[in-house]
Amino acid sequence: HATHAISKLTDFHIKSTAALDKDEALILNTIKTRSGHTAGEIYALYQQNGGAQAYSSFKRKIKRLEQNKFISTQQVNEGEPGRTTRLYYGTA
Repeated sequence: HATHAISKLTDFHIKSTAALDKDEALILNTIKTRSGHTAGEIYALYQQNGGAQAYSSFKRKIKRLEQNKFISTQQVNEGEPGRTTRLYYGTA
């Protein structure tokens, strides 16, 4: 067990929000207060709070936040239009 735990330490990264740019920090704070909402809902709130990025740039920021383990995402099928992504603060 100890060997397995030590091997996981090499993949451990301390999350520092200081490394985030202004838009990433705004997106992260929005997700933090509205964890579990869809990407479209978070994007609308992001714009209301002063975010000016296009949706495609917003999605790239979401991907970066997920890769750095600040957030987790879940693809879900909801209704007729197709799939959507739910955004969660922290990792699952």
